[in-house]
Amino acid sequence: MGQNNLLDALGNAFSDSGVDPMTSFDPDTQRLFLYNLLYAFNREYMDAYERVVVFQNPVFCGYDSKGYSMNMGFYGALTRLHREYGDMKIGYLNVGGRNYRFAPYLDNYGYFRMLVNEHDGTIKKMVSLPFEEGNGEAPPFIKVGDREPDDLFDYIPKAVAVKALEPAKNERFALRLDYDNGESRKYVLHLFNPDEADNETVMYGEYSLTDEIWRTASLSYDNLPYAGPSGGTLDRFFTLPHWGPSVVFSNGFLIPVMRCYDAGE
Repeated sequence: MGQNNLLDALGNAFSDSGVDPMTSFDPDTQRLFLYNLLYAFNREYMDAYERVVVFQNPVFCGYDSKGYSMNMGFYGALTRLHREYGDMKIGYLNVGGRNYRFAPYLDNYGYFRMLVNEHDGTIKKMVSLPFEEGNGEAPPFIKVGDREPDDLFDYIPKAVAVKALEPAKNERFALRLDYDNGESRKYVLHLFNPDEADNETVMYGEYSLTDEIWRTASLSYDNLPYAGPSGGTLDRFFTLPHWGPSVVFSNGFLIPVMRCYDAGE
């Protein structure tokens, strides 16, 4: 299936739409976006994935598969590709004439196109496509092997203490984290339905949160298994990415320190 047909099929399979970062992002924004994706893919690292992938219902369609992979299946499919084909790199895709744009690829497999949310630039849908033969004048794809910087997230300090804060107006669930660089930042959990903020139990994805559960917040520095909106890791079905240092709660809910720092104030 050609690249346009495959992208059309992916878009037509769902009622909502997105924008193509290849044509919608300026080159610097697209390169940083892809660096985040490569960092996540090449390290099987959920902290980085959540910066560039929607929280609910991301979809992946591989040219070598018969259907779509969604939610945990999305991450399982990408992890399988990493373990089978190695690290993702950035090359140049010919989008017409001699007009080339950044595109991620895997050696001996193919390259990837994406649709992202227009409002926040997170991946909603992702497809893989096989490399095509060129005519020698304007190759359809040029492999250059560009990689993400190893120090992309070195600015994130180590969290050394966490405290669950008492509920306040517009801040039902908030944390105070102290970091080893001397900083202290407050993180407020954004609720999907703010109208539920005064309920005794609030649903976040499929996790139940209460004031009592929130007070169990503690730090974990282990590589924690992925637990998506359904709450279970499903390791018996998928090989999944891991979380880095996180704030963890008694019901299995977690928030990565990276998110707490970036969104904290």
